[in-house]
Amino acid sequence: MISRLLSRVTFFCLLVACAKTTSHQVIQTERDGVPLIRTVGGPRYEGPIFELVPDLVLGIDEGEPEWQIFGSLQTLFSPDGRMVLGDWRRHELFIVSREGELLHRLGGEGAGPGEFRNLWLMHWIEPGEEFWVEDQTLVRINHFSMDGEYLGSFSRAPLMTRNIFIGILGKDRFLGWYGDRRGEERVSVYGFLNADLEWDKDFMTVRSSPSFKTGQNSYRPIPFTTGESCTTTPDGRILVSRPDEGQIALYSAEGKLLRYIEREWEIAPVTNKEKEDIRNRFRASSSQEFPTMAETMPFPDNYPPFRRATMDDRGWIWVEHQPRGLYLSIAGPRTYDIFNSDGVWLGTQQFDGLIKVSGDYVYRQYDAESGAPRLERFILKLLVDEYRGPSQ
Repeated sequence: MISRLLSRVTFFCLLVACAKTTSHQVIQTERDGVPLIRTVGGPRYEGPIFELVPDLVLGIDEGEPEWQIFGSLQTLFSPDGRMVLGDWRRHELFIVSREGELLHRLGGEGAGPGEFRNLWLMHWIEPGEEFWVEDQTLVRINHFSMDGEYLGSFSRAPLMTRNIFIGILGKDRFLGWYGDRRGEERVSVYGFLNADLEWDKDFMTVRSSPSFKTGQNSYRPIPFTTGESCTTTPDGRILVSRPDEGQIALYSAEGKLLRYIEREWEIAPVTNKEKEDIRNRFRASSSQEFPTMAETMPFPDNYPPFRRATMDDRGWIWVEHQPRGLYLSIAGPRTYDIFNSDGVWLGTQQFDGLIKVSGDYVYRQYDAESGAPRLERFILKLLVDEYRGPSQ
C-alpha cells in the first residue's frame, strides 16, 4: 500500500514563507536581431518561490506490493500525477495512478508483441497519453498508451548507425544527438529526425565538458567544468544551455532562435582545497594511471555559472547550479534559478537533491541504504502571485 509522508520530515531545504519583491530590472534588447531578456540587480522575489507539500512515496518498505520494489529506469511523470515506472530486472512496466495504485502492468521478458529483452529508455509522445519504450537488445521501440494498450512496435535500427539518442518534438518530429570526437575535443552533434527516425538535417554542435588527455586515446573531464546541452521542452521546443557564456537560448521545434535569456551570474572560485581533495582522491586510487593524473590534472579557476536548464509544463525554466565542491556527483544539494516563460528571473531556491517537475508535482528519485530505489512526490505550491503561460 502507499506510504504517506504526512509525518515525515522533507528532504528538501525550504523556508515556508512568502517571497518578497526585490529591487530588480528587466532589460529587453536584441542580439543579432534576436530578443534578449536580461534580469539585473537581483531576482523579482527574495525567498522561496514554492513550498513542497509531502504527498507520497513508493518503494519505501519491504512490506509494500512487490511491483513497488522496482528496478532503476528513467521514469515518466504525467502532468496529472500518473507515473510510468520500469523494472529492468523483470522487463516490466507499471502504470500508476495519481493515488499511487497500480493501474496496468505491461511487458515481460520475451520477443513477442509488447515484450522486452532489455528495457532502455522511455519517452513521452504525448505527455499523459502515449509513450515509447526502447529495447536495446531487440533493436526496437514499443509503443503504449496510458490506458495500458499496446500500440505496436517498430525498429530503432536507424538510430544505431551513430548510436543516436532522441528527444520528442511531436508525433512525427524528433531531436536526435550523438557523441563525436573532433581531435582532442568531445562534442555532441544535434539534428532533426523524421517520422521514420532517419536523420533529416543537422541542428547544432555543442561542446562537452572540457577534457584532458590521460593516455594515447583516453580522456577524462576536467573537474568542476560542464559542457553545453540541448533539451526538448514539454511544449515541443528546444532549450539550449551554454554555461561558459552564461546564456540560455530557446528555439522553436523547427530550429528557429526565439530568444536569449540571461542574468547577472555569481562567479564562485574553485578553491585550492577543492583541487587538493580531488588530487588526493586520485593519489589514493589503485589504478596505475591515477597517481600520475593527480599531478597533471588541470583545473579551472572558477565554477561555471550554472550546470543545465530545463523547462516545466508551465513554461518556467529551472536552471541548475553546479554543486559546490562536488566532482561528477549526482548527490548533494541542488540550487535552481527559476525563470518565467518570458525569461524573467523570478528567484532562487535550493533542494536537497536532483528534482523533476511535472504539472503541479515535484519528484525525487534516490536509492535507499539497502540499494532499493525510492520515488518521492511533493505537491508544488506556488508562494508568489506570478503565473504566465508559455509564450511563443
